[in-house]
Amino acid sequence: SIYIVKRAIDYKSIDKMLQSSTPRAVLFSALTTIGSFGTLSFSSHSGTSSMGVLLFISMIVAVISCLIILPLVMKRFKLIF
Repeated sequence: SIYIVKRAIDYKSIDKMLQSSTPRAVLFSALTTIGSFGTLSFSSHSGTSSMGVLLFISMIVAVISCLIILPLVMKRFKLIF
């Protein structure tokens, strides 16, 4: 989220930020983290497996909130501009 906010401040526009490579970079970085946490869910140990599922779900929610909800809230309430 901090990269999204910082880039929006730099561009002084949420629309310009969304057209830059920043959202893609945040998405691909999150996908690699989601993939690595997702592999924990295949563990034979029930504690490690459940933690992998929990981290997988929480990372998906974090990405959705960062790439969809945060720009909408920033644009709606004009938090930066």
